[in-house]
Amino acid sequence: MATFTKYRGKHKVQIRRKFHKPIYKTFSRLQDARDWASESERKLLKGFYEDLTEANKTSLADVLERYGKEKIPEKKSQDTPLYMIKKIANHSIGKLSLTNLTTFKLIKYRDEIASTRTKSTANKYITLISVALKCAINEWEIYLPKNPAFHVPRLEEKRKITRILVNGEYSRLLSHAEMSKLHFLKAMIIVAYETGARRGELIKLNENNVNWKKSTALLLDTKTNTDREIALSPKCIEALRSVPLSISKQFFPVKSKEQFRFYWNQCKRNAGIKDLKFHALRHTFVTLKLEEGWSIAEVSAQTGHADLKSLQTYQHIRPKHLVKKFSQEA
Repeated sequence: MATFTKYRGKHKVQIRRKFHKPIYKTFSRLQDARDWASESERKLLKGFYEDLTEANKTSLADVLERYGKEKIPEKKSQDTPLYMIKKIANHSIGKLSLTNLTTFKLIKYRDEIASTRTKSTANKYITLISVALKCAINEWEIYLPKNPAFHVPRLEEKRKITRILVNGEYSRLLSHAEMSKLHFLKAMIIVAYETGARRGELIKLNENNVNWKKSTALLLDTKTNTDREIALSPKCIEALRSVPLSISKQFFPVKSKEQFRFYWNQCKRNAGIKDLKFHALRHTFVTLKLEEGWSIAEVSAQTGHADLKSLQTYQHIRPKHLVKKFSQEA
């Protein structure tokens, strides 16, 4: 049965029932309190009551910060989502309770981000919110009738520029990397170009993982959560041997993403190269090896691609190569 108390001009309703935790809510008008109590008791009797108490006192920031502590450490990349969580928590939308968080408000937030950042970035913020709310509903038992972020339409993103090095770009990169203050930049570019390894895999590579006699290297804890042994070309081995090892025996002791990005962009700028990410070296490796006649199985064994579909996005076989194949058939 519901009981009503008045405190500082507000009407507090308390409903207690056997086998159900107490339900509380406060109203400005007594009639609103009575109507809510009557409806809630009816739902409790039929077993349809939806308890929003936890959602009322939990903000979006609360959910995201808990998600950051409990779930983000399980992921490979942590810096970006933790940064995003901090940005959302400091924004006015982060201070909203879950019951006041609506799809419309999230759409406005999405558009606000897109006005100063890319559409891709705006979509990532909404996706992070959606995943965190899903976790709160399914795992932490915070009841919400629906996930408001799930229904936010994602913005159409600009197609990413994916290409390979062409027209002497590789030679120009090496020439300018040799003069870089990041002493291992040239060697790192060579190894990426010769092996198809990811930047993160190269950063973790140390001397203990290299078998000089067999010309192989063991890449630990890769993106797919597995270790992968790769082959090293003669040029790759020469580049690795040329690098003074750090105390940790790393070949490429990058201090931070920002540090590497600064010197990589500087090298590209000096070489007169635009629209080229370091990851393009991996695209280049896949394309060149396929053009040289490596089988898909051989390329995927080196790069660690799990299936043909994922490998397909990395090949950019050029028309001139196809023309050459036709001429060989003639």
